[in-house]
Amino acid sequence: MAENSTHDELAAQRTALAASNWNLALPGINHATADTTNFHLLGTQTEAQLKEFGTQAEEIAKKVSLTLKLPAEKPLLKGKITLFFFNARYDYGEFGKMIEERSIPRIWKGHFNYDIVDAYGTVLIPRSEDYTLNGLVAEHIAGIYARSLGDVPSWFSNGLSRTIAAKVVKDDARINAWKESIQTAASRVEKSSDIVTGKLGGEDGALLSYSYVQFLMSNNARWNSLVSAVGNGASFKDAFTKAYGDSPEKISEIWWRTGS
Repeated sequence: MAENSTHDELAAQRTALAASNWNLALPGINHATADTTNFHLLGTQTEAQLKEFGTQAEEIAKKVSLTLKLPAEKPLLKGKITLFFFNARYDYGEFGKMIEERSIPRIWKGHFNYDIVDAYGTVLIPRSEDYTLNGLVAEHIAGIYARSLGDVPSWFSNGLSRTIAAKVVKDDARINAWKESIQTAASRVEKSSDIVTGKLGGEDGALLSYSYVQFLMSNNARWNSLVSAVGNGASFKDAFTKAYGDSPEKISEIWWRTGS
């Protein structure tokens, strides 16, 4: 049904689903909403504050779109992206438990999800200079874009989300820490293909996915071929092999030898 819906129809469906998810995760807790061209925002903040967040998100969306070379005349994503804002980690944790049926890792400040029917990002409001709202939103937009291309692996969407966030957001301590932590993460891994096969998850997996996607994007022609093919319905593995000349596992060995 979502695939056959128009942009406006899907946006309305996601708006209704967002309200339902909020009420399931945080029953009895009032929230405000706001809308922009590309986002539907919910949170316990005032409508005015959410509108400010929306303005920030749109500015970041422009930068992400330019970096990804997305067509300016089209919506960022069919059906909009929902952004949930939480003031307290407890509330963020309840969302994970009730909506996604999992515990949210303590290190997380937010995450994204996409499954055609829904597309959302969660944001734990920054209380210090450890991370920024802009950094989270950039990560969410890029990650959702990656997943919207087709049936892509988690390492690809996670790696692209961090790569784009690092390109468009400066002076974010969390993002800067990624760059400094890659070698440490690599020292704990037995072989490069562990991130591709899914053997390595968690923060180490995300950090090395970030490094691997940076490596893949360094060849524009091959990268564009991969993204275009997947976006046109090709399987990720077939598109990758055609674009890069070998499987993700084999190409990861070349990346590994370059020093990650």
